[in-house]
Amino acid sequence: MTFQNDPIRKITFEDQFPFLLVPDEMLSEVISRCQEGPRLLLALDSFFPPDLISYLEQVLEINRLLPPLSGFPIHSSDCGMYHSGSIQSGSCANNILPLLLTQLGGLRIDRCLWFSHLDYRQTTDRESFLHADYTSEAREIGREGGTFLYHPYNGRGSGMTFRTHLERIS
Repeated sequence: MTFQNDPIRKITFEDQFPFLLVPDEMLSEVISRCQEGPRLLLALDSFFPPDLISYLEQVLEINRLLPPLSGFPIHSSDCGMYHSGSIQSGSCANNILPLLLTQLGGLRIDRCLWFSHLDYRQTTDRESFLHADYTSEAREIGREGGTFLYHPYNGRGSGMTFRTHLERIS
């Protein structure tokens, strides 16, 4: 559903990965939180339950020779199906987090880069956090609001369409 007179915002990613590691809920969160301030601190563990980590590890293993994944060192035997349930467990972090940061680093909305800086950090309790700085263009788009749409493969082929909405900030 779009709202009358709201701009339609097109979400794209710079690199053409065969799949998106960013969960829908996380994508919605990183988009909507730009209205709260210039920086983002987001807990990652809640977006990556153990069954999702296992699934992503399998997908990475199967696709590791495909571009652009072939440029990333993916360690198939280090994480496997059994892990501690945290995204930071062993090689899960080595496989998933660098790709996640690469994908988020290429996030563009209406051709504007969304983040100027991205990294992930871990607390002493082994909780994982994404730390990011929004670009000034992202902050302006966030203030203007709109309906944000993502169509995998530029609307061609199969894939789920992602949609979220932000109200205009006066």
